[in-house]
Amino acid sequence: MKELFIKNLLDDIRSDVALARKDEHISMAVVDFLIERHLIPDRKMRHYNIIRLYEQKKQSFPHLNKTKVIEKVAEVLEVHPNTIWNTLKDYGPLLTGQV
Repeated sequence: MKELFIKNLLDDIRSDVALARKDEHISMAVVDFLIERHLIPDRKMRHYNIIRLYEQKKQSFPHLNKTKVIEKVAEVLEVHPNTIWNTLKDYGPLLTGQV
């Protein structure tokens, strides 16, 4: 879970124009520092990974309905589809800026 979270977070950092110019090793060190000091709880990393993977799968499979995309995400993360549904319902709008 930690590795996927770091990858996703660094991808988001790299996509930010201002932050993209910063040294990648520093970004990685900062993220790792936050995780190792438990400043980013495992639960929040899981939520973040679910939302990011859902968004990626939704773009990769535009012909699939939401239920099928959620089933794909659940399969990849090895969690029950209800976990994905609940996370999207509770956190999706916050993390995607749709609040």
